Amino acid sequence: MIGHRWLGLTVGWLLILSGLTGSLLVFRSTLDEQLNPALFFVEASTTRSSVAEILAAARSSPLAEMGTISFIDFPQTNNGVWTVWFQTGTKVAPQLTKAYFEPSQARMTGHRVHGEDVMTWIYNLHIELLAGHAGETIVGLAGIVLMVSVVSGILLWWPLWKHSWRSAFSIRRGARFNYDLHKTNGILSSLPLIVIAFTGVYLTFPTWIAPAVKFLMADSTQATPKLTSLPPLAGGTQITADQAINIVRVHFPDANIRRIHPPSTPKGTYVIRFCEPGDLHQSLGSSRAWIDQYSGKLLGAKILQKRTAAETFLSWQLPLHNGEALGLMGRWLVFVTGLMPALLYVTGFRIWWRKRPVSVRQRPQTVMQFSMDGPLNGEQALRN
Repeated sequence: MIGHRWLGLTVGWLLILSGLTGSLLVFRSTLDEQLNPALFFVEASTTRSSVAEILAAARSSPLAEMGTISFIDFPQTNNGVWTVWFQTGTKVAPQLTKAYFEPSQARMTGHRVHGEDVMTWIYNLHIELLAGHAGETIVGLAGIVLMVSVVSGILLWWPLWKHSWRSAFSIRRGARFNYDLHKTNGILSSLPLIVIAFTGVYLTFPTWIAPAVKFLMADSTQATPKLTSLPPLAGGTQITADQAINIVRVHFPDANIRRIHPPSTPKGTYVIRFCEPGDLHQSLGSSRAWIDQYSGKLLGAKILQKRTAAETFLSWQLPLHNGEALGLMGRWLVFVTGLMPALLYVTGFRIWWRKRPVSVRQRPQTVMQFSMDGPLNGEQALRN
């Protein structure tokens, strides 16, 4: 199958880049912490600042003069830090600046502009090739090419399986080593490659794929309504962020709070993101609650138990893409799978390179000969 070969030779470099950067991003947080321990780790303490104290410290920091607070991420470990995200920059060139606060004294340990440190630079390279929307589109299309390439590879491999399992999975030394390494690793990694490619395409083009998924699953769920806080009663005051979190915990006792968006306007709400037991997206959580900033009323929530089949399927895409859905084993699986495009490209290129002078070389006659394009019978082998 010529298409399989040329898809790999032409788009392979982009698939290698996506795979290698994706492998690094599987352990993005761990690598970032090891590269910048002073930012992320502080001495363990039995005391812990309230969210209101972290907000107050952030609003009194120099960054508050440069932008507004978008949201706050909770510490992931006992000696971890709070991360406050500021919307900075200009309308023409918006930026996100992350400020880190140690948990016991609400002291800022440092700040960084998103995209200017090593790991977020790799992240931007992975999702958009450092080229904005155009690069993001190219990456999404490359994911489609990867799915087509994997499926065509399976079709090429299938006759080998029909012939014998030994032909399908053996890796022999000598002239057939690269071919055997290519087809065996290709078929063994085909399922995770397709899953990672599809989830990556969804994350790139969610507005295209989500409606199609909801249509196919007959999902009549309406979009989340725009929720606003009601005007306060005379003399009423805004509830604190900690009060809003406690309200969520009353309604959802198993909630593990991960992120809070404080209201940015008089009509804004507290938006609290949390994970629940059984949530595949444990690092950030897939559930959300909206709290009136004056009355403390729960205005709405999207939780795991009340999701439709389509919403559940779509919520799986990110944790499947980064391996989080299967825990540490899943992350290592995605890490190894990210290395596969490089291995398949190198072995495929060597197969193609060796086949270039085939018209001037005499090949042995065999009753059944297998090439990169599939099985050849004896007559076809003679013609080649």
